[in-house]
Formats: sequence, C-alpha cells, structure tokens
Amino acid sequence: MASGLVGSPLRVSRPPVDGGQRIGLEIGSSDAVKSKIEALLPDTSPISGGTVEVGPTVRVKLLVDPSDAEVTPSDAVSASTGSNIQMLWTWFVHPKHPTSALLLTAHLEVPLSDGHVISNYISLRIPVHRTLGYTAGQIFSNWATWSAIAVSGIGITGWLLRRRHAKAKAVPAAPTRPH
Repeated sequence: MASGLVGSPLRVSRPPVDGGQRIGLEIGSSDAVKSKIEALLPDTSPISGGTVEVGPTVRVKLLVDPSDAEVTPSDAVSASTGSNIQMLWTWFVHPKHPTSALLLTAHLEVPLSDGHVISNYISLRIPVHRTLGYTAGQIFSNWATWSAIAVSGIGITGWLLRRRHAKAKAVPAAPTRPH
C-alpha cells in the first residue's frame, strides 16, 4: 500500500433505473454521509463494492456509453477527518433505452504527493425498466407507425360510414295510407 493511503469500504446506492434516477458511490461511512444518502437516495440500500485504497483526496467520474445513457454529476460530500475517509458522490443517470444491465464504470483517481495518480475502475450494472413514456416515444417517433395509424383510422371511418349508410337503406319507409 502506498504511503498515506488507507483501505476504505466502497458501497453503491442505486435503485433500478426507470426514466432518470440518482445513484451514489460511497467510500467509508459516517453519520453525515448516511444522512446525506437517506436524503438524496431514499428507499435504497447500499451494495458492497469491496475495499479500495484511497487518500484524503479522491476524484470520481462516472463513465457510460453515450448511446446507452447520459450521466450528470449531482452532489459530492466529504466528511473525512484525517485517515477516517468518508465520501459520497451522486449522479443523475438518464438511460436512453431499457436494458437488463446498463453498464456504468466509476473511475476513481487518488492523487499522490509525488505527482503520480492511482486509478481504480469499478463496474456497475443497473437494470433499466421499460416506461410508458419510452414506449410512447418509440411508437410516435416513427413515421411508419403514424402512417399505419392514419390508414387504420381512415379504414375504420370508411367501414363505419358504409355500415351506417347500409342500415339507412335497409329500413323501409313507413307505408302511407291513401286519404
């Protein structure tokens, strides 16, 4: 282990992602970090990611394939004191399509006093569920779908008009009596 680095537990807080959801990466543990997780990521329970070697300064970036999702940094909390590392980073993840496993990579960088940087990569897999908005967007963004809907509407309207006209012809006029 490099001088000045300590092993700290790593946890990921994430719900299944639907439309857009916040996920968090926590290193260390403290009441301040736990209360921030409860406020920012309600109804999630952290999942252990093992132990990482970190120092008092850590940079984290969440990487994702741009064709799969957009990631926007949200909050960062550092409640570290000396060698007691307690940090939290959160991001908003906006998936572009449903998948059983959206692949994200957390890139951790720990700068050392000699100018070198230790890098760690942590892979995250998050299920993305299909939403009504996504399905509607798929349907209504395709011109072939719109043309099929229009042709069906015209066909149904024509059928109803013909049926109505046929019923009008089938009803005989009431016989008139001579006076």
